Amino acid sequence: MKITNTQRILSLLVLICCGNSVAAASTGILNVTGSIKLATCYFDSVEGQEHKDYDWKMPQVSVGSLRTAGMTHGRSLGSIHIGGVHCTNGYTPYITLGTGPTVNADTGNLVNTLIGEAENVEIRLLMNDKPLDLRTGPRVGCAVIVDNRSQCDIGYEYYATGRATPGKVKSAVLFNISYD
Repeated sequence: MKITNTQRILSLLVLICCGNSVAAASTGILNVTGSIKLATCYFDSVEGQEHKDYDWKMPQVSVGSLRTAGMTHGRSLGSIHIGGVHCTNGYTPYITLGTGPTVNADTGNLVNTLIGEAENVEIRLLMNDKPLDLRTGPRVGCAVIVDNRSQCDIGYEYYATGRATPGKVKSAVLFNISYD
């Protein structure tokens, strides 16, 4: 098949016209912007402790106060204080509680890690006076940062899974802080 000059010119014009349309339709600039905040807060203290590992002492209670499943007793309340020079005002810190081997997969409470001590009793964690299900790795908001400081209210209470037996109770949970 022989292509004439007229066909070549028409083909070239079609290519130029369509090519410009395609180029115009597929050309643009995508600008992406953002910012990184310097919000680095530290755990100041829990009732005066100046480090990240906190020892929370619960009151001694009688087995009679934990005689049936679901009973609670011995609630202890306090606060985790967060602060520091780079703890940016106006942001909300969150405490995220870890899941792990100390969390009962059925109840979401902390199990007693001491062998041969109190049985049928767990420790239920509370934030802002509300029970938390630790199976979900809850993220709990604290007070908005003001003057480079914030506070998260925390508490613990004994929780009976049956008739409690006498003995010591101990458990632990990992936590970290993040910001929005």
